[in-house]
Amino acid sequence: MTEVIDIGNLCTHCHNDTSFGSGRFVNRIPSETETESGYMCPECQPSEDEIDSNYEQALADSTGSK
Repeated sequence: MTEVIDIGNLCTHCHNDTSFGSGRFVNRIPSETETESGYMCPECQPSEDEIDSNYEQALADSTGSK
């Protein structure tokens, strides 16, 4: 089992700083990958369209429809 490392205020995807004063603090969200725990900056967060598309695909996969 891989240990999850807390990377503090860094983005778990691009490793940009999300701390107060960085310009990414307000819209950051808690995030965890298989190896890191920290935050996700707004630039790395999926858009609403991407979320809707992924949800629709997952729903279609679970019901067996296309």
